[in-house]
Amino acid sequence: MSEEKKIAVFTVLADLPRSYGLVPVILNQLDQLVKQGWKVDLFTQSSFGLKHPDAKLIPKGVTHRPEVPFVHLYDYQLGTVVQVHPVDGVGQHNVTNFEKQVKYLEEGLESKLAEYKIIITHDIVFQSWFITHNQAIRNIAERHPEIKWIHWLHSGPSARPTNLTYPSTLRFEPFPNSVFVSPNESMTAKFAEMYNTPKSNIKVVYHTFDPIKFWDMHPWSIELIKKHDLFNCDVLAVWATRIDHPDGKGMSHAMHLLGQLNKLANVKMLFLNSWSNHQGAKDTIKSLRVEAKKWGTPDKNLIFSSEMGTEYELGVPKQVVRDMGCIGDMFIFPSQSETFSLSMVEMAAMKNMLILNEDLQVMPELCGDRADYFKAGAEWGGIKWTTKYDHGEETYWMGKAQEFWKLFQSYKPLQQHRHVLRKFSEENVYKLQLLPLLRGDW
Repeated sequence: MSEEKKIAVFTVLADLPRSYGLVPVILNQLDQLVKQGWKVDLFTQSSFGLKHPDAKLIPKGVTHRPEVPFVHLYDYQLGTVVQVHPVDGVGQHNVTNFEKQVKYLEEGLESKLAEYKIIITHDIVFQSWFITHNQAIRNIAERHPEIKWIHWLHSGPSARPTNLTYPSTLRFEPFPNSVFVSPNESMTAKFAEMYNTPKSNIKVVYHTFDPIKFWDMHPWSIELIKKHDLFNCDVLAVWATRIDHPDGKGMSHAMHLLGQLNKLANVKMLFLNSWSNHQGAKDTIKSLRVEAKKWGTPDKNLIFSSEMGTEYELGVPKQVVRDMGCIGDMFIFPSQSETFSLSMVEMAAMKNMLILNEDLQVMPELCGDRADYFKAGAEWGGIKWTTKYDHGEETYWMGKAQEFWKLFQSYKPLQQHRHVLRKFSEENVYKLQLLPLLRGDW
């Protein structure tokens, strides 16, 4: 790995309590950087030994360096002791002996930090009980202008006091060779005031959300997400069904609606299809692809789980259905012959918007006005109901697509659900916000 892809994440953590808000942010960042090919070294306090129980929480691929010399933490702004627990006789410096602590930290850190071209810190320049570390790394930064520093800020900006004395003033001073990072745009102006620095030195990097980790997803779910970029769409419709009876399921109607929706937005439809290991099922998939393309759906927006490999052909585990329902937005169900629908119940339980066949009377019975409907005919009890589209199928399905898309856009929870999956994904935040900083584009 090239030196350009080597990075240090510098903290003064002595453990990894999940109740401490910045800990999950740091752990997600470490994982994100490793996934993007960086060699990541995590600096923690020397008291955070390699055998500490929390060490197992550090993401795989990260080198843990518990090499930040221990010093008693003292809040120089409030004048209170924060942490006093000597470790093996190390760090026995008087809490008020600021100069000795700074020198001690510099001597213990400079040769180690000089190995890096990029160093990310977390809250070091913000918290008043890290002022000794703040001064020590400032001194190192002055002597090593080749190092670029990226300082994460995890709390809201403080107003600049008018009566502070050194060293408390360090919390409010610019830092050499560096930028500050706010997790939102709204506070950047106030952070600039706090640090007496141009607003252009305050960058925005959102915290990331990884549904894969949050829901502890099945490996097959992860494969589906990555191969088909399932987070990156305007709508994801998910249908768990067998594929060998397409007529009774009304699947061609789903292709009509899907095609018209794709003229309005980027809509993907994922079939978690079972009983698909025979030629009849494969022919059905082929015919559905032809129909979908005819109606305007890009081939990449129609997905069949059975095409992931032979092991998928008989169906997916129930956990995969749950995983996909959790990231899904819409359940399109044109079935014409059904006594009930567990698929509908499952997707409704995961708060997907229900788009159902009104002609199949059991659907309005089960869902009432809590679903939205189209007409696709029905067949049960020896009777067949057909639907005539007075102005033609294309006009009817476009009208329904426009109706459902407008409704979807008005459902704020669904809009925010898709927004979170796209905007705060690790890939998106890394590409648009973090990578430019790592490249030194500031």
